[in-house]
Amino acid sequence: MNLPRKIFKNTGIIIAGQFITKVIGLAVTVYLARYLGGENFGVYNLIFSFIGFFAIISKFGMDDILVRDIARDKGRAAILLGNAIVMKSCLTLLAIMACIASVWMLHYPLPTAKLITVTSVYLAFLTFSQMYETIFKANLAMEYPTGVNVFGGLLLSGLIFVGILLKMSLTYFVLVFAFYLIPGLIFLIYISGKLVRPDFRVDLKVWRYLFRESWPLIMMSLFVITNNRIDVLFLSKMRTELDIGYYAAAYRLTEALGVIPMAVSVSVYPLLSQYYHSQRDSFHRVYQFSMKYIIILAVPLAIGGTILAAPIIDFLYGSKYAPSAGALAILCVTEATIFISYIQTQGFIAINRQKINTLIMGLMTILSVGFNIALIPRFNFIGSSITTLISQGFGLMLGFYFMNKFVGDLKFTLWPVLLSGVLMGLGIYWIDLQVIARIAIGIVIYVAGLYFFKGINSQDRDLIAKIFRKN
Repeated sequence: MNLPRKIFKNTGIIIAGQFITKVIGLAVTVYLARYLGGENFGVYNLIFSFIGFFAIISKFGMDDILVRDIARDKGRAAILLGNAIVMKSCLTLLAIMACIASVWMLHYPLPTAKLITVTSVYLAFLTFSQMYETIFKANLAMEYPTGVNVFGGLLLSGLIFVGILLKMSLTYFVLVFAFYLIPGLIFLIYISGKLVRPDFRVDLKVWRYLFRESWPLIMMSLFVITNNRIDVLFLSKMRTELDIGYYAAAYRLTEALGVIPMAVSVSVYPLLSQYYHSQRDSFHRVYQFSMKYIIILAVPLAIGGTILAAPIIDFLYGSKYAPSAGALAILCVTEATIFISYIQTQGFIAINRQKINTLIMGLMTILSVGFNIALIPRFNFIGSSITTLISQGFGLMLGFYFMNKFVGDLKFTLWPVLLSGVLMGLGIYWIDLQVIARIAIGIVIYVAGLYFFKGINSQDRDLIAKIFRKN
C-alpha cells in the first residue's frame, strides 16, 4: 500500500473508531445515569475526574514525543520505548501515591475516598494503554488500537448493562470502569512486539532527552485538564454529589460531539502544514474553508441545542434530570466555540506557533478557576456552565486575534449561515413534535437554508474534493 493510501486508511480508521467509541460511551452514560440517579452518578463522575488530574504526572506529555521520534528513526524505537516504560512506571507509581494522599487530605466522604483509593490503579492501565498506542501511531497501524478501543467500549457497556440487570451497587460500576482496559492492554503489549521489542537498558541520556522534550507538552496538558475538570472538583467541595450528577449529565452529552472537529482537523491539517511553507495563498484558502465549515457545523449546535435542551434531557435521562437542561443549553453554545477553537489550535501548530496554544490555554485556566470560585456559590452548576462558556469564548477571541495577526483576516461572509440557523431555530421552536422529529426537521431546514442563501458554493465543493484526494 502506497503512503497516501496508508495515511488515508489510518485517518479513516481513527475517525471511525472515535465515532463508534463515542456512540458506545454516550449510550453507557445515558443508561448509567438513569440507573444510578443524580447523586450516585455525581459520585461516579467525581471519582474519575479526580483521578484524571493525576494522569498529568503519569503521562508526562511523553506520548507525542515517542510518536514523533519513533516515526523519524525506527532504529531508536527499542531503546526509546524501553526507557519510556521504566520512566512511566516510576511516574505512574508517583501519580497513584499523590492521588491517594490528595483525596484523604481533602477530606472527601469516607466511601468516596475509599473508592478513589482503590480505583487509582486505573491510572496505570490508562497510561500504558495510551503509551503502547504510540507504537502503532508511529507506524500508521491504528487498526489495532482502534479495534482494542472499540472492543473495550463494548466490553464496558456489556458489563455495565449486566450490572444494571443484576441491580449492582455504585462500587461495581466504578470497579468495572477502573479495570476494563486490562484485556486490551495485554493485547496491545503482545501485538506491539511484532513491531518493536522494548530495550529496558537504562540510558540516562534518553531520560534527560525525554524529560526535556516533554516539558512544554506537560504544561499544555496541565492547562487542558485543569480547565476541563476543575469545575467538577469545585462543585465537589462547594456543592453536593447531586449537583455534580446534574452537571455531568449535560457535559457528557456535549463532550461526545468532540469527534466532529477532530474529524475535520484530521482532514485539513496535512494541507495546512504543507501549504504554509510552500503556497501561502492555498494555505489561506484551506484555512478559511475549514473555519467556514466548522462554523457551519457549530451554528446549528449552538442554536438547536439551546432551544431543545430541555426535551433532549427528558428524552435521554428522564424528568428527574430536568435541572440539567439549563447547563446543557449553555454547554451547547460552549461546544460550538470549542469546534472553532479546535481548528485554530491545529492552525497554530501548522504555522509553528504552538506556544500560542499554551499561552491561550493558560489564560483560560486562570479565568476558569476565578469564575468558578465566584459563580458556583451563587449559581451552583449553572455557574460552572457559565464559567466554561466565558473561558472558551475568551480563548476563541484570543485565538482569532493571534491568527489574524500571523495569517490575516478571514474572508467569507457569515450571514447565509446565521440566517439559516435562525430559520432552523424558529422552525424547531414552533413545531410541537417528539425531539428526534424536531432535530430531523431542523437539519432539513438548515441545509435548505444554506442551499437557498448560497452558503455552500461550487468553489467549496471543488476544495472538498481536493482535500479528500490529498488525504
